[in-house]
Amino acid sequence: ITNDEKQALLGRRADGWNAGRLSLICGEPEAGEDMMAAVIREVKEESDLDFKLAELFREVTDTDSVRGEVWRVWYFWGIGQGEVQLKLDEITETRWVSEGDLDDLDMIPGHREILREFFGGGKNAGTT
Repeated sequence: ITNDEKQALLGRRADGWNAGRLSLICGEPEAGEDMMAAVIREVKEESDLDFKLAELFREVTDTDSVRGEVWRVWYFWGIGQGEVQLKLDEITETRWVSEGDLDDLDMIPGHREILREFFGGGKNAGTT
């Protein structure tokens, strides 16, 4: 989720093994739900923002280090419209960050690298 200042929105996870760490707004699709609908729903659920201009930014194959499961992760980018209202059982705070902020943040694995690529212009990131 980006804003007019070319910053990305991060949320501090409230639960799970990454509780307390910053991450991109994220989630999983529900049964039968397509990816774009899942992204729009998850952004709305976690931040109350309406997600617009969503495009696929990157697709990554990842492995769960605990269970050894392999899954595909899709990263989308777009603009969040409205005012952030947190769902506190999932996200305890949000923060807009720029590329220069990344080194000083405690983030979940992989998200810092995705943001570096995004800010560096990978796949025309952040342009409309």
